[in-house]
Amino acid sequence: EAAEPVLPDEPLNHTHASYVLETILHLSPARVVCMYLFGSRAFGCHKPHSDYDFRIVMQGWTGEEHLDDMHSRVDACVYSEDQWEAQLREHDMLSLLCRHLPDACVWVESPYYQRQHRSPRTTTPGTQHTTTTTSTLSLKKLLRGTMKERTKTWDKAQALCRNLENNYKPHPHYPDDNHSQVHSQQQQQQQPQQPQQQPHTDPLLSDPHERRRRIAIEREKKMQSLSRDETVTLMKKNIVHGARFLLLALQLAQKGYVTDFQAATEFFETVFAKTQGSMQSTTETVDTSHERHTWTDYEARYGPMLTQLEAELKDYVRQQLEDAVAKQRQLEFEMNTATPLAMLSTLRLRELSDLSRYFAINTVASAIDDRLVVLYVDAVDSPSDLEIVRECSHGMVLGKPRDHKDSDSATGALESGVLWQVVCYPTGPFYNIYSANDRAQVAQLLGIGSQAELMTVTEQSLGGRLYPI
Repeated sequence: EAAEPVLPDEPLNHTHASYVLETILHLSPARVVCMYLFGSRAFGCHKPHSDYDFRIVMQGWTGEEHLDDMHSRVDACVYSEDQWEAQLREHDMLSLLCRHLPDACVWVESPYYQRQHRSPRTTTPGTQHTTTTTSTLSLKKLLRGTMKERTKTWDKAQALCRNLENNYKPHPHYPDDNHSQVHSQQQQQQQPQQPQQQPHTDPLLSDPHERRRRIAIEREKKMQSLSRDETVTLMKKNIVHGARFLLLALQLAQKGYVTDFQAATEFFETVFAKTQGSMQSTTETVDTSHERHTWTDYEARYGPMLTQLEAELKDYVRQQLEDAVAKQRQLEFEMNTATPLAMLSTLRLRELSDLSRYFAINTVASAIDDRLVVLYVDAVDSPSDLEIVRECSHGMVLGKPRDHKDSDSATGALESGVLWQVVCYPTGPFYNIYSANDRAQVAQLLGIGSQAELMTVTEQSLGGRLYPI
């Protein structure tokens, strides 16, 4: 029988994308829209034998699915295009960070995602950006997505620690977990390895729902079979993840892009130094038999730092939003009433990216012409009392002058310093002539004394009687 595929000895890079997709994950490279290297290798805390974590977007996929190959140390989350788009719109932190990864971590990316969602990227983790161009980013959504991941990782770490406190049972013959692992490894070496059927290549699992059910069962079995040391390592990783999300979110909020993916390295070293006095691999199991693991200890040790980062992020976002809305209200108050649109006056003083950042007005580059940008508001997050929000409530299209040249084709549609022109004005409000409230508003706007007179004028203008639908 064919042997299990293995990874080359040298570190992988984007030139191995087809090999990983076809040979390891059994996916068609032709259908892959995006492929990002994520995890410890993106955050700069990996070891030579750390896993390769990927986030992959595929055409024709259904929903979201987790694939892993234990033999080759490849772990992948695969998404449909619709699912990926939805996560980007809602600022899911894991998906959002893929927009800011260094170039070395972007293995595949279609031109559409480069133009719509890509921000300026660095060549190596930790390198400063040299451009001030930013992609569309909503501070409200950023805060909401960050807090969701921070809560999830903290709750998971707590659950793992509670399991250690209450339910963990060591190996009956080898109470010391290290001896248990050595014994297990010796048994595996003595027994010939049987090739395992890949769950996602099994012809019986062509149904995606059945395939996901089987994978979920295998993952649950894997979690239940974790040793004590593996549980501690996973718990500490989740604590570090929470701090990392907060630190990276602060960079996104303050700069509009990630300046340093290794921002959590010092905290990572602090957490894992409690084990053996030095930084440990996030994928290697370490000896933790001499440690006391109670959630009270971990909460007292790391909780204050995460709480401080959380408060710093919330205070910064709140202050930025309050200042931006106050300045916009003052601007709209001072504007000349003859100004046709508040949006044009605003864009003479602000960048286009500020519309999304402070007012949750989405700016999407047109798929037809990259000189056009479509604006639309967010029904939940956009402050409805601002004139620019009301103007975009029915849509608006802006365009660049024909002689304008983009400095960067990937992000040029959203760059600053452009004298934007209105290509498509927003539609006016619609009124229901059979609604008493709407009739009153229209009568007031037209200077008509009574609603009955309004109905008569409307019928005459349409050349016939009005009948309810």
